[in-house]
Amino acid sequence: MTGRRNDLWEALAAPGVLWLALFFLVPFYVILAVAFGTVDPILQTPAPAWSPLDWDTSAFSFVLNGLFSSGGAFQVVFLRTLAYVGVAVALSLVIAYPVAYTIARFGGRYKGLLLVALVAPFFISYLMRMLAWINLLQADGWVNDVLVWLQVLDEPRNWLDGRASSVILGLVYGYVPFMILPLYAFLDRIDRNLLEAARDLGASPFHAFRLVTLPLSVPAILAGVVIVALPMFGDYYTPDLLSGSPSTTIVGNQITLYIRGGGWPAATGGRGARRRADADACRPDGLLPRGHDPGRAEAARMRARARMRRPVSAPRFTCTVGAGRDSGRFRIVAIPNLLSQIRDLRDWQCCRDRGSASADSGSAGLA
Repeated sequence: MTGRRNDLWEALAAPGVLWLALFFLVPFYVILAVAFGTVDPILQTPAPAWSPLDWDTSAFSFVLNGLFSSGGAFQVVFLRTLAYVGVAVALSLVIAYPVAYTIARFGGRYKGLLLVALVAPFFISYLMRMLAWINLLQADGWVNDVLVWLQVLDEPRNWLDGRASSVILGLVYGYVPFMILPLYAFLDRIDRNLLEAARDLGASPFHAFRLVTLPLSVPAILAGVVIVALPMFGDYYTPDLLSGSPSTTIVGNQITLYIRGGGWPAATGGRGARRRADADACRPDGLLPRGHDPGRAEAARMRARARMRRPVSAPRFTCTVGAGRDSGRFRIVAIPNLLSQIRDLRDWQCCRDRGSASADSGSAGLA
């Protein structure tokens, strides 16, 4: 009878195992074959090495030497990534645990509504949410307004000039819901009788939490840490948008730079201000924010008019093959930023529409 039950469960698990092998293990082996393969000398395309005996580990040896050799090229970036991710995960846990505990214990009939409020940000692109933080963290943004009003700061501060705190807080904001959901799912299933038994034995609410709830929630904490830390290690949007300085690059930025084959963009202390001014140039006068600088907005309008006269070209992808001892190695020379192209087109359309609206209002006034 036991053998029949085991055969039944093995038969039920077979479709899942087959699915996992077909759509995870096989693609993963293909990735390994490409990563350890070579480059075709004529077509300059990846040549996978399907046999592990033919794998070339020179690229991985280069990365490992850059990480662990003295004065390695990747040591600073790797340590910085560990520090940023460690601090961001710790802050996410400090924020997420009380929220999840409160919803699980005291949410009552509003648990569903509170969970919907937590999941709602997922309906907005992560990139869009990070772009919104640019307006909040700029010199005349709400963050500085609140901190100055609370007298935490004497004067507004530029948070977009390459500060580690901006990057860490951006990571926390982007990934903290991934920490809340597994914690809530586990805390909501803790047997209340265990807490009542601890109280009956004389434990205070704090000691009941420390001796019962917290130890039982360790698996959920570990799951949340893994779910949050893994995407943080590969994140490159957040440092690029909220800092843009080489002093805050992490592993994800290095991978992106290697794929694009270009240099790191200039620090966004000026870039954030320029984006802010370009956005002001396309806003109606009644919607301009507090602390608006008319001179800066006029300069932005002049840049926008220049863009209107300059046709927006499609992104070009140029590549060449290195010379000399690098001969035969495929090397990307220039890949313009597609987001920059889209931003130029958006500004051109925005300012064109605003110019048309101004002309129509002027004609109506003359009439």
